[in-house]
Amino acid sequence: MTSENVLDPQRLDPRYPANSGEDPTHLAVDRPPARPHGTHTMPTQPYDPWRDADGTPIPPQCRVVQIAVGKQHGALPSRLHHHGQVLGRGINRLIVRFDDNTTINIRPHLVRVLTTSDGR
Repeated sequence: MTSENVLDPQRLDPRYPANSGEDPTHLAVDRPPARPHGTHTMPTQPYDPWRDADGTPIPPQCRVVQIAVGKQHGALPSRLHHHGQVLGRGINRLIVRFDDNTTINIRPHLVRVLTTSDGR
């Protein structure tokens, strides 16, 4: 097989600038414009893992209510809608004592912070 018999795809494909009759130095590339060096988009709020299901910060000693069930996260169906007090924080869980004196570790997204009539 000689090289004359082999078809060169670049020679035949009109998408290549040399075959389309266009000036190869003036190619239009479809891509978004680059950002200036050093510019980054920052989140409006820093990440806080200690927020409840509504995004409210969970301060120590506040009152919470369990709003979801997640057995693997310490939230049993029997405690759904029960109230408790946050005693502290673990690595990724809250330590909550419910009104029946049961103390558990529960993920923050499974509770909602309760506010009192004075807004605290």
